[in-house]
Amino acid sequence: MMTVVTGCSTSAGYVIGGPRGGPLTRPADIIIADHANLADYQVVGRVHAHTIAPQWLPFMLKSQDELLGKLKKEAALLHADVIFDIRRYSRSQFEWQEEHLMGTAAIIIHKGAGDAR
Repeated sequence: MMTVVTGCSTSAGYVIGGPRGGPLTRPADIIIADHANLADYQVVGRVHAHTIAPQWLPFMLKSQDELLGKLKKEAALLHADVIFDIRRYSRSQFEWQEEHLMGTAAIIIHKGAGDAR
């Protein structure tokens, strides 16, 4: 019942290949790239964030910036440096609506790729 009153937001990420070791990346250091040359990156996983709220309370949906922040947190857990190929979709029914953001998390393997924003 609390979800109906307060809305909800979740996020999830998964690793492609084996888990990476070492220190976690800070979410604030994750780069959102508009485009990516796959030769510059090693894909480490996919990240996903979503928000849902009752149809009559749309102000309870998380903002695009909040969802991007959640994507960055998930990418940091995967030790990623960059997120690219971000896709957004939404859906709704009579009683609820939801927004989703999904992206590809990667590490930079060529130092010059850090400039691609």
